[in-house]
Amino acid sequence: MSETQTGELLLLLAVLFGLAFALGGLLERWRIPGILGALFVAMAAHYTPLGRELSQAPLYDAFTFLAELGVLFLLFFIGMQIDLKEMRSLSRDIVWATVLNTAFPFLFGVAVMLWLGYGWVVAFVIGLTRMP
Repeated sequence: MSETQTGELLLLLAVLFGLAFALGGLLERWRIPGILGALFVAMAAHYTPLGRELSQAPLYDAFTFLAELGVLFLLFFIGMQIDLKEMRSLSRDIVWATVLNTAFPFLFGVAVMLWLGYGWVVAFVIGLTRMP
């Protein structure tokens, strides 16, 4: 990546960060978590000339790396917000919800494929693809 392309990437990122910061502040005034501002800006930027510029060949690799790094930081931020005491008190409900959320789509996928006349192997594979 040339020096000009690096400067262009940094300028576009500065615009995105500025918009995310401004929208985050506005959302916090309305008592909505400010982190949603960054998510809304990212979703909206995809459909603008700014998003098309970032998806072009010279900037795409660097921007994709930074986007994946941003997702990791977002997941870390969400993990830091979890109250472990509350999670322990709700552990029974969490386990049941997880089991049912996994078992029902699997069994439904297998049942539908068997009902449509497919074999067990195909039904099992399709059932696995329905699991979250």
